[in-house]
Parts: sequence; structure tokens; C-alpha cells
Amino acid sequence: MQKLIITKSLFKEFCENPKLARWHKNDAKIYNKINQETYWAMDWALIGQEVENMVKKLRDPKDISIVSWYNTKDFHNTYHQATQKSLDHDMPIIYQAWLLRDNLFVKCDFLQKNDQWKYDLIEVKAKNKIRKPNKDETLLDDLVADCSFQRYVLSKALWDQFSWKVWIYHLNSDYIKDGEIIPSQIIIKEDVTEELAQDSWVEDRIKSIQKTILLPKKEFEEWFPYQWENPLIYFGDSPKKWTIRNIPHFKTSKKKLTSLYELWKTKIDDLWDEEMELIASKDKEENNFQKYIKIYREWIKVDKQEIKERFSHLSFPLFFYDYETVSRPIPIFEQTHPRQQVVVQYSMHKMDADGEITHFEWLIKPWVKTNKDVVDKFVQDVWEARWTFIVRNKWFENSRNEEMWIMYPEYKEFFEQVNLQTFDLMDVFRDMLYFDPDFWGSCSIKKVLPVLSDITYEWMTVSNGGDASNYLQKLINNQLPIEISIENLLEYCKQDTRAMVEIYNFLKEKIN
Repeated sequence: MQKLIITKSLFKEFCENPKLARWHKNDAKIYNKINQETYWAMDWALIGQEVENMVKKLRDPKDISIVSWYNTKDFHNTYHQATQKSLDHDMPIIYQAWLLRDNLFVKCDFLQKNDQWKYDLIEVKAKNKIRKPNKDETLLDDLVADCSFQRYVLSKALWDQFSWKVWIYHLNSDYIKDGEIIPSQIIIKEDVTEELAQDSWVEDRIKSIQKTILLPKKEFEEWFPYQWENPLIYFGDSPKKWTIRNIPHFKTSKKKLTSLYELWKTKIDDLWDEEMELIASKDKEENNFQKYIKIYREWIKVDKQEIKERFSHLSFPLFFYDYETVSRPIPIFEQTHPRQQVVVQYSMHKMDADGEITHFEWLIKPWVKTNKDVVDKFVQDVWEARWTFIVRNKWFENSRNEEMWIMYPEYKEFFEQVNLQTFDLMDVFRDMLYFDPDFWGSCSIKKVLPVLSDITYEWMTVSNGGDASNYLQKLINNQLPIEISIENLLEYCKQDTRAMVEIYNFLKEKIN
């Protein structure tokens, strides 16, 4: 029987949630489903590569040894031997060093010789922040697990060639692109050696992985019963609409959710008065959990009076608009910072008081250095920001508007007024003014729309925001795949604003 190889990824996942690591090792289908629902279509390898390439520019390329890629069945040992060649040649910097020791395997971003001619470990992160927003600004838990495991394996694999010093290189959130990017300004270096876990902590988790990870599901869950965790990761599936897991934000109230599972109360209809008291909030007469359960039992509910009251404050014409953005760790547009969500496309349906609809849209061109043409066209289409703007996620669109008025101060007053005049259509569903169990506890337009209309995204070539963002990035680089057209991108964004119009009209009909 082949021995279990514990990789850095497996170790990190086990520290985050043991069940996630078990899915990774035992059920690729469920593991991929969890990653898809959590991260959508984000290309994390490409994102990380961008930052690593920038770090390379901090040193002379002649000093960097890059471990070659091989196509081999004996993956771990082959890559270890390839790295060993660079170590034997005493290279100043080794990029993508792969090391195997005692069935523990790590891929290190960089090993770099220090003044004592020993190797420091450099971990590169495509993050703006590596610390928690607490008083002590402690290192993020996933980084502690990541770097502690690497240091432990390096200490076994390199012995006296390793300095035991660990650095994290990450993005400078204050950096603003102005011309050619300067690597030493966009990359921040932090020595985190003293913030890592002790070897005993790493060894305890290694032993636990070795003992449990390959156990049958039932036996594994005896070791790691459900305790205040992400339900999707633990159960490996999306919640059924009649279960307590489908109550909005319930997964963040971990103690309450766990206490109900301990009582075998998993279905909403199984909750009696005693359980309703159990989930009661101490500082609220009726909290959102109880409100959801109460309305769920009514099945479909429409608070016509409250919806009518909120709609009465909308002034025509109504501008239903939606932004599409790209976000890269290394800024590609002038006057933007790392990981900024930069607006590169919009769709807008303008509705006059008589119901007449006019559609506007714009999409960025390849190779441009700014998104100013998109911003200019949006302002031109609106003309004057004194009416009502309707979005499906006010926080997102308003945040983008704030960033745009910083980039283009001449539009500050315009975008401030847009934000003041913005109505979030999701609030009607978030506040359960219109409720249907078929929304699956969500106020997302993708969940609400199929219940209220025949409009669907299923037929579309580009059918979700993650794919749209990736294709827009390729368009900017003039690398759009042949199977994807500009019309596909325009149609997706247009569908979002068309959907908002459809939902608004549906609600207007209901309250009249």
C-alpha cells in the first residue's frame, strides 16, 4: 500500500477544517464542488504567479535557479531530486523548490541565501494584508499553518543549510500605479519567524492526519464531530431548503447551529417552541432566525404595504445599472492599487415614468491603460445624477463609485449623488418583504429571478460573474478565446440589468 504523502495544501486544509482535508484526499468530486462554490472561477495559480514574477524582479535573474517541470508518475521524489541539484550547486536563490522528507512534501516559493550563506524561506502571497484586524495584529491562521509546516519540513530536509528564518512577501495595499511598476515599492517584506507555531504543534497535526485522514467517513466523524464549522465543508453538499442549514447567516451563528444538531433538529418543521427559544437573541424581541422560520411556515409572504412605501421614494427615471470588474494583484490600470476591483464594463436600463425602457452599455477596449472611457460613457449616459439608481448589491456598486471619484476627481460630485440616490433591490428580499422558500434562503438575483420570471442564465455562453471577470481580463490583454465573443460579454451584463427590471415590474404588479 502506498504511503500517505502529506502536502502543504493538505496540512493547511486540515488545520482549517479536518473534513475539507478528508474530501481532498478521498472524494475529488465533492472537494471540487466546495472549491467551486467558495471561489467560483478564480484562477488562483495565475494570480499567485503574477506576484511571484514581480518578486523575481527584486533580484538579478542570473542568481535565480528555477526548478524544471517534469511529467512523471513519481512526482514527489522526482521534483525533490531536481531541487537537490540546485542545492548541490549552492545557488543563491531557488525558485519553486520542492522538498520531500519523511512523506512530508512542500513546494516553496523561494529559498534565498542570507548573509550567513544559509537559506531563508520566502513565502509569496497575493494578499494586501497578512494580519488579523485585532489589537495585536496577529498573523492570519492560514499563514501560520502554511509557513510553520514549510519551516518544519525544511528543517528536516535541509538541516544546516536552512537558517530557520521565514519571510512573507506580500502586496503593498497603499501602492498606486503611476507609470512603470517598481517592484521594491509594490512588494512588502515581513519577517514572521517569531510568529510561527512550535514544531510540537506541527507534529501533533501531522500525527492526527496520519491517523484519521483515510478512515471511513463514519469513523472520521467520530474523531471530528460537527462543531461550529462551515456546513458546506462538513456535509459536502448544499443545504436543502427545508433544513436549518438554509436559514440565512445561520452558519455564522455556530453555537446555535451546533446545539440544534446535538438535538437532532435539522428540519425547520421539527423546531418546537423550546428550540425557538434556544435560538432566540438576548437583545432582540424577535431575531432574524426566528423571523425566517415564522415566515417560512407561512410559505409565500408579501408585505405589500412596506414594499409600496419603499417604492414611493423612487424618482423617475429609474436607472438600473450593473458593473463588471477585473481585479489583479499587480495593477494593470493607471491610478489603481493592488487587488482593486476596477470597473471595465457596465449595463444600464433606464425606465421612464411611462414604462419606456432605454438600454445603455459600454465595454473596455484591449490594451488600454485606464478605464476612463468606461467612466466617461457612464456619466454621459446618465447625464445628471438626480434620479434613482437601482442596483442588486448597493455596497459593491457604491464602493466602485467611491474608487472612481478618487481616480477621477472631476466626477466626485456626480458619483456622490449617485450613491445618495441608490436603492438596493436586494433589500426587499434580504428584509423578507417578499418571501418564497424557493429562494433557498438567498436574496441573490440568481436565486430570486428563476422563481419570479422565466428569465434564465443557463443558455448563456458567459453565465456567471467569475467567468465574466476572467474573460474580461483576457479581453484587456487581447487574448479572448475564440469561443467567447464581445457580444457574449455584453449579453451577460445586459442580462443582469434586464433581470432587475423584470423583478421590479413583478413587485410593482404584486403591490398594485
